Amino acid sequence: MASREQNIKTPINITESIISHTYITPQGNYSNITEVNNITHQGNYSNITEVNGNYSNITEVNDCGVSDVFSARIVNGEKANVGEYPWIVSIHINDRFECGGTILNERWIISAAHCFMDYGLENPASYVSVKVGSTDVTEGTKYDISKIIKHNSYDFGNYSSPDIALLKTKTDILKQKQGDINLVNSICLPKRKEEEPQSNSLVVIGWGNQKRTDDNDTEILMKVSVPVINDALCDSKYLSAKVLNSQICAKSVIKAACHGDSGGPAFEFVNGRAVLIGIVSWGNESCAFGYPQVYTQVSYFLDWIEENMK
Repeated sequence: MASREQNIKTPINITESIISHTYITPQGNYSNITEVNNITHQGNYSNITEVNGNYSNITEVNDCGVSDVFSARIVNGEKANVGEYPWIVSIHINDRFECGGTILNERWIISAAHCFMDYGLENPASYVSVKVGSTDVTEGTKYDISKIIKHNSYDFGNYSSPDIALLKTKTDILKQKQGDINLVNSICLPKRKEEEPQSNSLVVIGWGNQKRTDDNDTEILMKVSVPVINDALCDSKYLSAKVLNSQICAKSVIKAACHGDSGGPAFEFVNGRAVLIGIVSWGNESCAFGYPQVYTQVSYFLDWIEENMK
């Protein structure tokens, strides 16, 4: 299992030490993906929920991506408010914070594959847990993980490979409230093969470094708005790795995703609901200005998500 000393302090690099994995930091036509013996599509949002047995404890149909806390315009990175982003989880390996992740339903969490190195361990999932319902990475309700599914084409040394993973909790994630504020909820998924988000910027949240020269992660969840850039411009910035259509890029801003944010969500709000667009994957080793951050584009992997959550 990846240790912080090995992977956060000294990120794995490709040629010229330019690139590293960024270790943790609607009404529309969205389908509701539900498992009832087989996969059916209905509703307005993509919200993967197992209903062949127990109904979701954290979501109801069309309840994904809803927050009870108003999200104002983000300027230069700020602390997130309690309950503002109830789909975020912190991922811990041997009880040490490692990456971020996002709740899909009561048993499944999505994150980045590079967060999970098994080192030949017989059951690497047994070392992994998640915490939900808190903006403080040291707090929250803990759930142990029973299964980690990394994309079968993922290659740790290849930044163009599909950096996506699913985590299954041993028990159902339960709703939590603080007063009238829901602290736990799922996020909506996008339409299949949606090439571009509907807005020109994404919200990225995580517990990663606030300063590019800082090795220390923040204990309080941070939020930042980042402008999306086209793949061609993004690709031109990285001569040592190819940016694919299954990835999406965002411009580096004052407090963009950096070490410690890996696996966390990049999302947009569509008619008041959060839709998961990307997963924090990789970028410039020093998080330098001028180098975009690269995210796994979730819309390209919906079939894979469905198949592995059966």
